[in-house]
Formats: sequence, structure tokens, C-alpha cells
Amino acid sequence: MKMDFRSKLILLCQFLIVFGILMKFYGLNDPWKRNDHYNYGGVWTTTFAECLKTTPLSVSKGIPHMGCWTSEPYYYRNHPPTILFAMWGWTSIFGSSEAGYRTFILFFSVLNIFLLFQIARLARPESDVFPWLAAAMQSIFLGGMYFGTHPDFLSEFTITFILLMAWLALKKRITLAAIGSLVATTTAWPGFLSLGPLWAYTFLIGRGRKRVFCFGVLGLVLVLSIMMWLHQRADIVDFLKTKLLDPGYVTKEEKGWFEPLLFLKNIVTSWARLLSPLLATLAAAELIRGEGKFFVTDWHSRWKNLTPFHHAVLLAGGTGVIYAILGHEYFMVHVFLYQFMTPGLALLAARFIEKWAQGEATIATKKERIIITIMAVLFAALYPYGIYQSSFVHDVFNSILFIGSTLALIWLIWRPKRSAPALLGLVALCAFANASQTINYRNEPDTERSFCEKARAEYERTGQVVHTTEKRSDAKDFYCRGIPIEYEDQKTAP
Repeated sequence: MKMDFRSKLILLCQFLIVFGILMKFYGLNDPWKRNDHYNYGGVWTTTFAECLKTTPLSVSKGIPHMGCWTSEPYYYRNHPPTILFAMWGWTSIFGSSEAGYRTFILFFSVLNIFLLFQIARLARPESDVFPWLAAAMQSIFLGGMYFGTHPDFLSEFTITFILLMAWLALKKRITLAAIGSLVATTTAWPGFLSLGPLWAYTFLIGRGRKRVFCFGVLGLVLVLSIMMWLHQRADIVDFLKTKLLDPGYVTKEEKGWFEPLLFLKNIVTSWARLLSPLLATLAAAELIRGEGKFFVTDWHSRWKNLTPFHHAVLLAGGTGVIYAILGHEYFMVHVFLYQFMTPGLALLAARFIEKWAQGEATIATKKERIIITIMAVLFAALYPYGIYQSSFVHDVFNSILFIGSTLALIWLIWRPKRSAPALLGLVALCAFANASQTINYRNEPDTERSFCEKARAEYERTGQVVHTTEKRSDAKDFYCRGIPIEYEDQKTAP
């Protein structure tokens, strides 16, 4: 029996979901390396978790620390250690290898695809295609593939509870949704900010405002209590001033009137990098000129006519927006923080594709074509080509795919007749390009673990301090623990 277009579209989405999940497994057992942030975050959290395992709680007090094999360990007080204790339990079952730690995040990354599927079902219950499209977007974004096994404090682990909050809220289970936000709060501070979109949602639906406000107060008390515990003192004013007012990621030259423009450029760059230039264009177009249409004149009428789709975007992506506004300096240097926005962007991109596939008026006027063309050019031009590439040729190949698919999109929107298969083909091409770029990023040669294996063999043979012209790194400290090493800068690793 010949399949209709709707069935083919769902089948394509299912293929993309499986493809995206499989790509998360690439390099699952790779060692922690020098430059790759996928590995950099891993070596820190692995060290923290391993030190918590081997240090009596009466000594560590449950506070993350590293260098537990030294006389002066370094204590980490920036985020709750919930994820470390969770990974402790996970690796006790599945082993403490690199794969053991990465599969912990992988589990929640895959769970988030399922949660976004359920959120999309509530957002557009009349459509059986939209949930599959939303889940496919979450799967094939480069951020989902690359950071889907990224064991850091700010990760898919926290996003799971934020999406759980969004799903419960859309089901009008406000109290349970607020509890989900409180659980997210105990995993990382952006979790507390999820109460913001939830509270805004209660105003839109006209119920649960007082309950969410009370949970917000409870969440604030919880945050302060956790901070006091982490710092082992009541005076946390200086810490909050530093974290909220002057984290130190933006230089004096970048501050002032130029800072908002720089941050806007960073948003475009990071969206392009985590989604792909083409998919970032689709999401931004839906936000600005599509069903989202945030830039309108009749605000009162607009807010009165918001649909569950708008509520879903608010709940799934609003935490990332609030976090970016309050902590924009962190977003200037940490691209993985934009993961907190990507579920909302996945919904927006999926809605654009759905309307295009169904022949709805996605691009109705010349003005809209011009706006989308400008956005496509910006996303393609500002994509950070050459970042952490393991192969120049591979990076050039990926760049051609990203630029070519975006130029093809521009050609499509200026054609008099839209082609749904052509757009879906470009989406599939972006999935392949993101997968290829994930491989490119992760293929950084193993230098740190292999160096430490040689250094350990030399130390066991000679019993003397190992001298090297290599530079010290966090990964070397982890793999070389127990070996006295004198590096080029004359600092001795423990």
C-alpha cells in the first residue's frame, strides 16, 4: 500500500530520532581530553564524584572537592552536588569508566526527547505529526548529539526536571509542576528559575498563582540553605554579588552600550552552532514572524489569544531565556548553557516545518521572505567555523554542508511554489551535517591519558620524578594522579 505524505513525514521523523540517539553514543568511551569542552566538563565532574566516593562524608560534608589525593583539596561551591551523588549511584552499578559517567547523562538526554514529545502532544493535540517533528528536532540538534553525554553540573540532567515541570503544567497539575521545579532547583540553580515561566503561565491560564508564588518563596529558602551548606557559613553575600553582578567573563572594554550587541551576536552564534544555521533560522522565523509573533502591536489582544503551543514554548524554553538575561556573562563563554533554550526552539522549528509541509501560509509576504533571508545569512555567517576541529578537511566539508543547506533554504523561500519534500530533505541534510560535526569535535587525539600511561610506566621503572616539556592540564591531573611530575612551567602535579 502506498504511504501518504503524512505517514512518510512521521517515518522520516522516527528515523531522525533514532539517528540522533545513535549519534549520542559516538565516542562514548573516549578518554577525557585537553581542549574539547565535552571532555573538559567530564574530567572535572568525574574527579568531583570520584573524590566524594573515596572521602568519608564526615570529612567532605558532602561538598564537591577534587584533588582528594592531595593534602589541600579544592572545594567546589557553585552548584548543588545532586548530580554527583546521582552519578555516584549510577557508576556504582555500571562502573566508573568514562562511558559509565557519560551514559548517566545519555539516559536523561534520551528521556528529554520523550518528554518533549509528550509536551508537543499537549501543545497541539489536533496534530499527530507535530510531536514527532518536535522530538526529531530535539534529537538532531548538534547540541543534543554533542552535549547529550556531557557530564557537567549544568546538563540534560537538570533539563529533565524542567521539561517534567512543563509537561505537568500543561496538564494543569500546577502543584506537581511546582514540585518538579523545586527538584530541578536541587540539581542546579537554573532549575530555580523554572519557577519564573511557571508563574507567568499561571497568570495566562488564571489559576495556581498563589501556589507557585509560595513554592517560589520555598525555593528561595532552599537555594539559600544549600548555599550556606556549600560554603559552610552564613555569609554568602559576597558570593551572590560576584555570581550575579560581576562574574568576570566580560572585560571592561566589552561593557557599556556595546555589551547588549555583543550578547545578541553571541545568541545568533550559539543558536547556529547548537541547532545548525538552517534549523536556527526556522526556529527564529517562527518566533518572530510565525505563530509566535512576539513582535506585535496589539499586545492585549495577543496575550488573550495565546494557545497551548505558546504556553509550551514558554514553559520548555523560558528558563533558558531568564537564565540568559540574569547570567548573560556566563552565556558569553559557555555555549552548552543554551541547552536550556533548545527545547523551546525545537518546538518553534517543528511548527515552522509542520506549517510548510501542510501548505499553510508560512511565508506569505515579500517582507517575511526578506526577514528570513537576512536571518539565514546571519546564522550562516556567524557560525563558529573551525572551533575545536580535529581535521581541517573535515571541518571544511561540514562548513560546506551548513552553508549549502542555508543557501538552499533561501532559494526555496523565494520560489513561487513551496516544496515540502525539498525542505524536509534540507532538514535531513542538517541532521547529517550535525552528526558529522559531532564526530569532528570528538575526534580530538588522545594525548592526556596516553601521556599518563607512559609517565606511570616511567615512574614505576625509575621511582623518580617524571620531567616533561608537556603543559599541565586538568585531564593530566586526573589520569596522572599518584605520579610526581614536573611540567614545563615547573609546577608539580600531585
